[in-house]
Order: sequence, then structure tokens, then C-alpha cells
Amino acid sequence: MNSYLAKKQKKNELDIYLKPKLLKILERTTLFMKVYRSGKIPKIIRILPSIKNFEEMLWLTRPDTWSNSAVYSITRSFLPKLDKKQMSRFFSLILAPRFQETIFQRKSYSIHVQKALKISTNYPSIFFSSIVLPICESKHCSMKEGVAISAILMKYRFPPKIIITVIVRLINNPVSAPKCIILKTIINKNYLLPLRIIDILVDFFIANHNKFYFSHFKMLFLSFTKNYSTSLSTEDKQKLQKVKF
Repeated sequence: MNSYLAKKQKKNELDIYLKPKLLKILERTTLFMKVYRSGKIPKIIRILPSIKNFEEMLWLTRPDTWSNSAVYSITRSFLPKLDKKQMSRFFSLILAPRFQETIFQRKSYSIHVQKALKISTNYPSIFFSSIVLPICESKHCSMKEGVAISAILMKYRFPPKIIITVIVRLINNPVSAPKCIILKTIINKNYLLPLRIIDILVDFFIANHNKFYFSHFKMLFLSFTKNYSTSLSTEDKQKLQKVKF
């Protein structure tokens, strides 16, 4: 019985936002957002965060076709109104793909996408869990993506607790050039890291000592020893002295 009622409720919800008149409005909105440059965004877009079927309604406006200006304006309008779940979905389904798409364009990626990402960094936990880490942990993460993410990490400062999580996640994945570039940027920001994280990084370098022929890995190691030499214990220093490169 409960299952029947749930299905009926879902059908009623779908009927509401699939009414021909509403679909026509959303189709016109899609065309408008595709060529949007500045000014007010349509009212139907502004009220979406308050609608129960937020994600379904949003996708009917085809965010993959929005202009970069529209992505920025909607990000600025939406984020204060979204709960954590909605924000996570917005970041992963709209901001992350647009960020990756613009990275591979011939010109430097859009100033509007940069502004949208800057706003998203105000929510660091979701920013990293929904944009940065999924890109970094992908087997197909490219050098361009690594450099672009590093530029963001260099430009802004994030809570040490979140940075620690990022470090641990990255060093538990296979070594690659993009990950080394990102880790090097974090190391060069000289965050105050707990001694247990210093020890974990030392163990990471020792476990991957056969990667020292790899220039990006070597540069990461040198940055670590330069920035955290005073934090290394005598035992850690002895371990690292045995590492040859």
C-alpha cells in the first residue's frame, strides 16, 4: 500500500512539472540561457531551488547548453538557496563538467567559469568532494586539469582539515603527473599539517622511491623536504636520507 501511494505521489509530481505550458516555458528558458550574456535571469530559474523536484526541473532547462555567463549568474543566485545535497549535485553535474569543458578549449578558460568556481570555493567541503577530488581521482585526469586545479588551490586558502583529507585521498591513489602537481601546490602553501600527516607523506615517498626518475614526483619530494624540514622527526629524516634519486 505504501509503495502504491509513493508511486502515485511521484506521478502527481511529474504531472505538475510536465504540463505542456510549463514545458513550453522551460523550452524558451533553455533558448534564452543559451545566449544569455548579462541582466536578470528568468523567474522560473530563480525559483527552482524552492521546488521539490529541483534536479529534474533544472535539467529540463538543459544546463549543458547554458552560456558561461549564465553558469556564473545562476551559480551566484543558486548557492545561498541550496541545501548540501542540492549543492553537491549542482557542483558535480553542472560546474565540474563545465570547468573540464573550458579547460580543453584553445583559449584560456572563461572568466565567468572562474568566477563561478570562486563562489563555489566558499563551500570548501562540497567544492572538493564534488569537483576537485572526482577529477583528480579519475584515471583520465590530464595535465591540463592538474594545472587548472593547482591554479585554484594556489589562489585561495582552504581549511587545513579539508586539505588534510585531500592529501590523504591523493596519496592513496596511483602516482601521476597531475596528482604530483596538485600535491606540490598544496605543499608549497605550507599549511600547518599534523605530525601524523607528515609521517604519512614520508611513508608515501619511501613506498614510491622507484618513481624518483619521474620529474614531477621528484619536484614534489623536494618541495616537501624544503617546506617541512623543521617538522620532520629524527626518524623521518633518517628514513628519507636512505632514499636515492
